[in-house]
Amino acid sequence: MLTPGGVRYISPSRDLSMPMLLFDGEFVGTREQDRRLSGLFAAAEYRQERMRVIESRCGILCSECGYRASMGCGGCMAIKRPFWGEICPLKTCCEARGLENCGRCGEFPCEVLVQFAFDERQGDGGRRIEQCRAWSLQ
Repeated sequence: MLTPGGVRYISPSRDLSMPMLLFDGEFVGTREQDRRLSGLFAAAEYRQERMRVIESRCGILCSECGYRASMGCGGCMAIKRPFWGEICPLKTCCEARGLENCGRCGEFPCEVLVQFAFDERQGDGGRRIEQCRAWSLQ
């Protein structure tokens, strides 16, 4: 069985009645398994909950953004204009169409979102697109 953290249940012997877990190359017993697994499941649940909260129009997780504190940014859901310029074309587009985020758009993912997601300096390798997709399924 594979857990959210990628830990496998295995048995170091042929006695399958005493399954052990292998954590970073170390076999651990039942009590330690419970402790470590509860931490892994709690972390996985936290990540899933973070994905449910819509934080932006374009899929950026504002709560993970370094500019949030340093620039006093409240995120595009709470501000009129971004700290980095006069307008954000994605915010403007979503609001003009009455959409919560880009994932709700019939043109998703549009060329503008793809350009933002894969920008050499500020892109995230498409993470925001996947986040919008997850939000659109809610």
